Amino acid sequence: MRTFLVACVVLVGCSEPSATQEDTRRVLLKGLGEQVFLPRYVEFEERVGEVRQQAAALCADPSDDTLAAVRDAWWEARAPWKRNETVAFGPYLPPDSYGAAIDFWPCRVASVDAVLVGTEPIEPSLLGAAAKGMPAFEYLIYDPARDPVTEIGDDPRFCEYLGAVGVDLAEDATAIRAAWDPAEGDFLGELVEAGRGSKTYDSIEMALGAVVNRLVYDLEALRGEKLGVPLGMRTGGTVQPDSAESRFSGRSLEDVRDGVRGIEEVVFGAAVEKPASLAGYLDGIGRDDLVPALREAFDASYAALDAVPQPLTEAVVTNPELVQASIDALGELQRLIQTDVINAMGLMLTFTDADGD
Repeated sequence: MRTFLVACVVLVGCSEPSATQEDTRRVLLKGLGEQVFLPRYVEFEERVGEVRQQAAALCADPSDDTLAAVRDAWWEARAPWKRNETVAFGPYLPPDSYGAAIDFWPCRVASVDAVLVGTEPIEPSLLGAAAKGMPAFEYLIYDPARDPVTEIGDDPRFCEYLGAVGVDLAEDATAIRAAWDPAEGDFLGELVEAGRGSKTYDSIEMALGAVVNRLVYDLEALRGEKLGVPLGMRTGGTVQPDSAESRFSGRSLEDVRDGVRGIEEVVFGAAVEKPASLAGYLDGIGRDDLVPALREAFDASYAALDAVPQPLTEAVVTNPELVQASIDALGELQRLIQTDVINAMGLMLTFTDADGD
């Protein structure tokens, strides 16, 4: 059973009885930014650096061990990135579009193969989103029809391409971290200073609403896009394993779990001494009755996901009922946030079930 800590002092101003409701909301957003959102991007930047380092080691000394090391590095880099889909707005979206540059999925294998068989020098800035980023890198190192250890010796273009994708990925990881960093682009300040200097949000309600609505949006995407589409939701029940996220590495289910973990960190806080969290905020406004229900819904979601056998691409064929059970469990969590939490916080629901991922 996962545990949580509700931090009254950080969120509801228990040490500052004169704090206003608006001040409390700013404290919440600032705490989430400093404890959850920005640290995830810092971690992602660091782990992408490790991916580049291990890729270089693979190309310098191709072996089963160096291949395993770069695969492990890629797998680990996915975790902070998928957890931070809770803030897939601002720099993630156009005009910066770091989200698409880093994680345009599912992988378009034809785009990657076209670069591999090409003859022009590989320039990262000229590669389209479908030919770079984490999905393209995954395909290069995990494609079951390719042995990278052998291919490195047979085709120098493989390492040229792998290196170019790694460089571009590292640059984008640094750029999106910098865009949020208060010392650089300070998108975090756009949230915290909503209604008093922010160019993005006219009020603190809009900023907090953007964060909470994104949780609902993410849950719908986990259910509909990441589980439902491979299960055949859009094809009348005809399964589509090739539509699964991270299908070559078999990380599809772990990507979903990381998405849920990211939402959980916003709801219950990061593992720090005084975590900022929606649970603490709800406690402070007298709606602590919602906290046990949220905890139960998270636990049920993890249990349902854990019951699905790996990999998802096979589970949708052999155990579709278990995949559907996960969709249903996540649906209850979505309902709680979409109705009870948003209403309790006095926010406006801007997400609808018709919204896509």
